[in-house]
Amino acid sequence: MPASSHLSEREIGQIIAFREAGLSLREIRSMINRSKDAVAHVLADPDNYGKRKRSGRPPKLTPRNKRAILNATNSGPTTDQQILAPLDLNVNIRTVQNVLHQSPNHRSQKLKKPALQNHHKEARLNFATKHISWSEPKTIMRRNFVGGSVMVWAGFSSSGKTSIAFLDGRQKASDYQRTLYDFILPVGSQLGGPQWKTFGSYKIERWNHKVLNLKI
Repeated sequence: MPASSHLSEREIGQIIAFREAGLSLREIRSMINRSKDAVAHVLADPDNYGKRKRSGRPPKLTPRNKRAILNATNSGPTTDQQILAPLDLNVNIRTVQNVLHQSPNHRSQKLKKPALQNHHKEARLNFATKHISWSEPKTIMRRNFVGGSVMVWAGFSSSGKTSIAFLDGRQKASDYQRTLYDFILPVGSQLGGPQWKTFGSYKIERWNHKVLNLKI
């Protein structure tokens, strides 16, 4: 919903007069067809209503900077990069474009790419014909999961950390147990102390008989 406009001097005078006559906020609102909040703001501080400065980010360009940008186009057709380069302004290309678009005396036009010459077309055709059957070696990146992500596993504590394990494909219970066996046991006593070592030995013994068939 768009914000309403500020009250005029006439409306402010009417609100003050109606209030002095004993009318309520709701009655004043109906008389001038304004919101109740607007009426309340006027009555709270009628002398300073509408005089408060609005906060906001200061502009990056001064009027002098804007004139310099516009004057840089007087020598003839030029690009935005060519305008910005000699001015030493801490702004991006989009800011320069906004200044030019706001000026009624300047017009922007996209640069056209040069057309392909016959030797360009011939070179492209020769390249395509040569590589119809591509036999050169190439590297293909493979990801385990959709979305270009890689699953990793690691552990850490105040006493140390494990190495990073890169998990290949979907993980089953035996895969997770293998990861713990390979990456937790070598540093288990360092990370968790004697109690963890006892617990870890129990777990590995259980895996030894039921899952991993490992000899400890």
